[in-house]
Amino acid sequence: MKRNDPNKSIDSNSETSSVGSVETLMSPAFNSLDNASSGMAALHALAKPPVSFSHPVDSSEVQVSTGPSSSSEPKQRLQRSLSFKLDEEVEHTVIRIKRAAYTYDEIEKVYLHVIDDQSDSSDWQCPSMERIIPFLGYIKNYSISDDLLPDILGGLSVACLHLPQGLAYGLLAQLTPISGVYTSIFSVLTYVVFGTVPHMSMGTNAVLSLITAAMVEREADRILADNNLPQSKLGRTQMQTTFPTTSVPSSGGEDERMKIKLGVAMTSTFQCGLVLLLMGLFRMGFLTNYMPSAFVGGFTSAAALHIAVSQIQHVLHIRVPVRSGFGKLPRTLVDVTSNFSNTNLADTAVCIVSATTLVVMDRALNPNIKAKVGVSLPSNLILVILGCFVSYALNLQGTLKIAVVGPITGEFPTPSLPLMDLSVFSGVLHESVLQAVIVFTMSISMAMLMEKIHGYNLDANQELIAYGMCNLFSSFYTVQASSVSPPRTMVLSNSGARTTMNGLPTVLVLLGSVTFISNMFEPLPLATLAAMIIVAVIDILKQIQYVPRIWRVSRTDFIVWVSTWVSTTFGDLEYGIVTGIIIAALGFMVNNQTMRGELVVRSTKEDLLVPGLGRAWTRHLDRIRVFYFPSQLFFANAESFKKQLYEQVFDPTVEEPVVRQSVHGEVIETNDIDTVILDCSAMTYIDIDGLNMLKTVVIRYHNAGIQVMLARCPHFTMETLERGDFFRVLPRSLVFHEVIDALARETSIKLDSSAPVMFMEPTVRRVSTVALLPSHSTFIY
Repeated sequence: MKRNDPNKSIDSNSETSSVGSVETLMSPAFNSLDNASSGMAALHALAKPPVSFSHPVDSSEVQVSTGPSSSSEPKQRLQRSLSFKLDEEVEHTVIRIKRAAYTYDEIEKVYLHVIDDQSDSSDWQCPSMERIIPFLGYIKNYSISDDLLPDILGGLSVACLHLPQGLAYGLLAQLTPISGVYTSIFSVLTYVVFGTVPHMSMGTNAVLSLITAAMVEREADRILADNNLPQSKLGRTQMQTTFPTTSVPSSGGEDERMKIKLGVAMTSTFQCGLVLLLMGLFRMGFLTNYMPSAFVGGFTSAAALHIAVSQIQHVLHIRVPVRSGFGKLPRTLVDVTSNFSNTNLADTAVCIVSATTLVVMDRALNPNIKAKVGVSLPSNLILVILGCFVSYALNLQGTLKIAVVGPITGEFPTPSLPLMDLSVFSGVLHESVLQAVIVFTMSISMAMLMEKIHGYNLDANQELIAYGMCNLFSSFYTVQASSVSPPRTMVLSNSGARTTMNGLPTVLVLLGSVTFISNMFEPLPLATLAAMIIVAVIDILKQIQYVPRIWRVSRTDFIVWVSTWVSTTFGDLEYGIVTGIIIAALGFMVNNQTMRGELVVRSTKEDLLVPGLGRAWTRHLDRIRVFYFPSQLFFANAESFKKQLYEQVFDPTVEEPVVRQSVHGEVIETNDIDTVILDCSAMTYIDIDGLNMLKTVVIRYHNAGIQVMLARCPHFTMETLERGDFFRVLPRSLVFHEVIDALARETSIKLDSSAPVMFMEPTVRRVSTVALLPSHSTFIY
């Protein structure tokens, strides 16, 4: 009877091998297997040309060290070590292991779980105030001598980025530039109290500003139209979109429109903060594990392209409506093309000079200065100061008609409620949830990076609470949604800040800037801010250069990256997020369905299990097959698991039944396979479909005269099998700690103190003749 037994033996004992040098270390079973005719036949059949390599154990470089004993003294097996070199640099030592063969239950009985009294669930206590408000813990343990100076220097360094970025991202969000600075002030101050990562820099974010821009313009159009206001107040192509007004508007229509946009932004910020706070309270920090880096990379790269294109109107000084919805970026480019004839080349020249200055400072000067002095120049702040000075000195607004920031009030904003309008609440809800997802994804990712760099423990749930509180608290002021900024976070990381209280110097600097020296920013060209935004996203745009490498590493990640980028670029941000998550989920399912299991064979030269067929010096154990499935077992791949197992081992549904013979009153099987060992180490999760499939496999193999054994089952999987009545089909005594334990029990190996574990051929064993008939209650539906 022919069985599915591919590559039964590939034993490469060529004439050049010198087995005699290590003959005393190999058991008789190995020596007999090395001379097996079937192995030599398979070797000669496959060797074209003949194999001329030898196993390292057979090498003439084998060296045996015997310690201080005399060379004439008999060499004891346990007193020497065998070493050989596979190459000139790496030395390998043979390992001998002596232990008993255990089932899963025997391990649980011998090696008991020791309960730590401190982790006893009966001693649950209400979380301390320091856990709820981490700021109290920092105050309690704060060291003035060790923490104060690093926190001050770190806070001052990042403040140099907050101020120009706040102005630029307020402009990007189609709000007042000063509103971006207010966003940074209140979010940083709140994170000092509730945050746990010392190097996180909350505040304005380019992606959130881009979403806010489309949202506030759409809602402003709708609200003004619903109130039957004049058409002149509705046009988003009015000069106010190119020259965003601040607290001192140029006309009544612009003033009314800006108030509505600020109210819409506050409402969205409130909703975003509420979503994040609820996520933290419901312990949803684990969701960060389901955001693949390919999705994040494709989305952020496409979002950076949206950000750069949104600044073209300020670079060219033209009137371009703010688009939203599907095809946003292509439609914006069409608008730019149609208005290109109205370009003010002076604004373009200012943008080019500003961008060049910023790149020279960041790429040429700062690396050398930091290498010599240890700190970098605040290039963004220097550019803002130079832009204000040159614009004021040359009167660029009057002489060349260059667009500038304009009047900025120095008053501190008073708290107010978001727009109490049901239509606004419902109209911006999906953007608010989208912003919450982006805040969650980007901020947790940076927090995990800081955790790896600085070695502290991250509490993802507390971080979610902190992000929610940052947005909830600041939503009562004229702000937009806040999130982490990677550049500012890296500045804090490199500055050596020690605690979250580094945010206090940042807040003081920002407050002083908007209160006492706010008039200094009035002549700042908008083209300079646009240059800062474009330069800031260049590195994010460069992520596209890694796409070929992603293709080489993982086809699935490549598809996720490209599909996310395409849908975000030619659709819009929300389309990109939905598409990326769906494609990533489908890729996960496809990968699980296409996961390839493999047979595990053993070496004929040493005590080693090797995965995969077609290897030299390997063969199956007679009558035993070991099958490894490298995945969880659930509804998506349960059928694939059964199919691969039947193809590679034995299909009991189509082949002839096992022939049984009676010998001295005992029933023995004459099949060439009587045992299948399933390596379950990768089955960290098993659902109802996987459980039923495992039961089906066991029953069908049993009725075909083949015994199934399990090995390396995770604890959670064992609990699932127990709850699913799996052990009514397969006794727990056939679940083993390791594959070697199952082999040892099956082949009746006896361990002693003078020999290592060897994979010997199996002895004849009893086989039940009673068919295992599943009842209706065997499977779970």
